[in-house]
Amino acid sequence: MLPEKTDPLNSLRFPNTTNMHTHGLHISPKEEDVVVEARPGGDLSYEYNIEENHPSGTFWFHPHVHGSTLFQLHSGMAGMIIVEDEETDPGLSQQLKSVSCPFNCEHDIQLIFQPTLLYSNVKNAYKFASMQDDIEDGIDNLANYIVASTGKTFKDWISDDANGISYFTTNGQLKPTLNIMTGQLKRFRLSKFFEKFSNSQKT
Repeated sequence: MLPEKTDPLNSLRFPNTTNMHTHGLHISPKEEDVVVEARPGGDLSYEYNIEENHPSGTFWFHPHVHGSTLFQLHSGMAGMIIVEDEETDPGLSQQLKSVSCPFNCEHDIQLIFQPTLLYSNVKNAYKFASMQDDIEDGIDNLANYIVASTGKTFKDWISDDANGISYFTTNGQLKPTLNIMTGQLKRFRLSKFFEKFSNSQKT
């Protein structure tokens, strides 16, 4: 059984308990109960009824357990939900159709921006190593590794502001590249999955 820090509501707690919450979908509350939780070793299944007249678009999901939402979101636990365009939609232009799923998925690009490597201080942001410490999710394991060139533990090194380990990832990758042919049209779906959270806001 994984460790579970238990503190008052809306403080950092339950790092290994999760569930799922969506944004933007027109669905029944019965299909998504944010009070239901999957504890360590447990599981949850979700099935959503998307009506035929549901607007197409880009939506998203993330964990919603009070106390671990921010921690899990900054760990990369979020993603897009795409309700695809209907071919018979009178508002769908041929140009948009030419770069959209389900017709031309190779031109439909999804980009998700997340602070999964936010280890150095950023103004008004909550350093991820500090969050791991506060929620008691095993950051001390990093103390078992030594960075040979500095003599520091990996935990101290990665948290050192001087090293500037403070990166947002794109689709979970650090500085990925995308090659596009000259004159080629693409459709970009962009989502940022993070919140600013200063140390003064912790409760």
